[in-house]
Amino acid sequence: MRLTVAKVEVLIWVLIYGGLLILAVGLALREVHGLLAGTVSLIGGLFAAAGVVLIWIRSRMVNPRPPSAADASKPPR
Repeated sequence: MRLTVAKVEVLIWVLIYGGLLILAVGLALREVHGLLAGTVSLIGGLFAAAGVVLIWIRSRMVNPRPPSAADASKPPR
């Protein structure tokens, strides 16, 4: 699977928001079951951290540049 810029951007937000939601569920479980709450919170934190790492990876990706009007006026070589 080839990751395009658009797919990476969607994956970033899914990981960050999903990870924060899972982290919140883990924190809410603290009163019910300590070990389960810690595990769920850790998984949510790892998802959110993966989203942050993908932001850095996205900043290093090359954008495909659409042709500009100046390029269209030049004759082809």
